[in-house]
Amino acid sequence: MIKSLIYGILIFNLTCLAGCAHHLSQVECVNRDWYATGLADGRNGSYKSNLQGEIQDCSKFNIPVNTDAYSKGWNEGIRSYCNFKNGLILGAAGKGYKDFCPSDLKEFFSAGWQEGIQQYCTPERAYELGRKGKSFPQVCPAHLKGKMSLPYEKGKHIFQKISEIEHDISKTESQIRDCKWKIETNKRSSFESSREEARKAEFLLPVLEQRLESLKSQKLLVDVLTL
Repeated sequence: MIKSLIYGILIFNLTCLAGCAHHLSQVECVNRDWYATGLADGRNGSYKSNLQGEIQDCSKFNIPVNTDAYSKGWNEGIRSYCNFKNGLILGAAGKGYKDFCPSDLKEFFSAGWQEGIQQYCTPERAYELGRKGKSFPQVCPAHLKGKMSLPYEKGKHIFQKISEIEHDISKTESQIRDCKWKIETNKRSSFESSREEARKAEFLLPVLEQRLESLKSQKLLVDVLTL
């Protein structure tokens, strides 16, 4: 019974992670200011929504969604977003270019993004991303990628080396726990075979503990030398 309940909760949570979304209630459909919603989306630099989810939600209560008001708000809001500063912020964060600005503002926004992406796409950034096990930034222009490939691969190699050491540390710690358990459990056993297991574990334990210290020193050394 309890297992079935836990299984049901787990399945529900996994389903929600895959596709659960907030659905508008009748009160929200009635009170929603669609112009203000569009205005906020535009000012935040969000793409214009087709409002299909909202339309579907509100249609259950026979309440129409004012898509014209939303579009009017978004068109106004996007004008306040499309400036050099926001383009710079977007590029400097390594985000892809958003081609949604009105024609009279596109040049300013694009110039900001170009400057920001230049700041982001550096050999130092590539090394940092590789060292953290992150993906290579495909958003970077081709003429910058060439200078970034080698530092990225160097960082990635270090990440893989540290990951291997951490795996060995985890494995050794598990072996140490196993040895301690065998010593504690079998040392005073009435069976000779069990006592023999304990003696083997006592012999192996200091070897494993020494290996663990060595691995931790290796990890620290790699960390310090590659900062």
